[in-house]
Amino acid sequence: MASHPEGDPWVLVADVLAEAGNVDPSRSFDAEARALAKTMRGVRHDWAGRPCITWSVATELLESLRAEAARKRERLEWEAVEKDRQFRALLPAGLPVSEIPAGVSGGMWLMLNDPFPAKRRESVLEHALANGGSVVFHPVNEGAS
Repeated sequence: MASHPEGDPWVLVADVLAEAGNVDPSRSFDAEARALAKTMRGVRHDWAGRPCITWSVATELLESLRAEAARKRERLEWEAVEKDRQFRALLPAGLPVSEIPAGVSGGMWLMLNDPFPAKRRESVLEHALANGGSVVFHPVNEGAS
């Protein structure tokens, strides 16, 4: 950390980004730091050309990055809750016993009326019957040398 003549210490922008992301500062944030530094005022560069800001500006930046991350988490959580609510609205609420036809169990009736039927692969026999009795073989490694 370099010292400014007025005495306010300087901090690498990459270190502030690492602190905001709660990750190890040894992880390189140089590209993100350079991009962010272009949008900021009062940025200086150290001997290696890395952008630095004063301690007070770093504190403000850290607070704003954490607030933005909190807003993003809140939005993602709201979207997940909304998706779950929509999914649960599509699920059947159950069925009265009077609706079950004779000879069919309740579980079988629910499976037959499933709004999300499972996709089933076509068997070799079904494929042959659908293609006039012939089965087409497709090798997995076709064209490999």
